[in-house]
Amino acid sequence: MICFQVRLIGVCQSSVDFVEHLRTILSDQNAANLELAKQTEIQYLIERFNKLLSEAHSREQHFRDVRYVQKNKKRPDGLSASH
Repeated sequence: MICFQVRLIGVCQSSVDFVEHLRTILSDQNAANLELAKQTEIQYLIERFNKLLSEAHSREQHFRDVRYVQKNKKRPDGLSASH
């Protein structure tokens, strides 16, 4: 499951990087006038992706922490749960 999520995040990151690259090229060359609304929308989508990516990393860390605690939780007989 985690491998699949990592792959999806990678695909999304590539798409965001590509959109940022295209936006930079178009802005630098004035080859096409991007409407302000489109520029704003692109920036919003990039920021939204970065926020979702940050939240995904936080959740992943939380799940790792929970697994670690459960794995190392002491049983009443004094042995760890991994025994």
